Amino acid sequence: MESAAWNGLVAGAVLGGAYAWWQLRSLRRQNEARLRGEMPSFGRQLVDSAVRIGLLLVVLALVATVPPSRLSRGWLVGAVVVCYTVPMVVKLRQMWSQKR
Repeated sequence: MESAAWNGLVAGAVLGGAYAWWQLRSLRRQNEARLRGEMPSFGRQLVDSAVRIGLLLVVLALVATVPPSRLSRGWLVGAVVVCYTVPMVVKLRQMWSQKR
């Protein structure tokens, strides 16, 4: 595997993992608030989601400025998708199984 592919894989894993951690932390906080009887407002949830998505897009745009000879875009996107999707699917399955 080339150096650019490894760089893309590592950068994507770091970005996807960090974003997944941030998203899971937000879900945990929302769940804790619900358990305390505090329902977060729809506007608050919308703003929090928009901030997370906006920062992810800004970081991906900054990473896109790296020349393709140093960072493989395909490996970057693939690693972000996998490293974000896997923890979220596991968490959602846990949440669904608790409701049953």
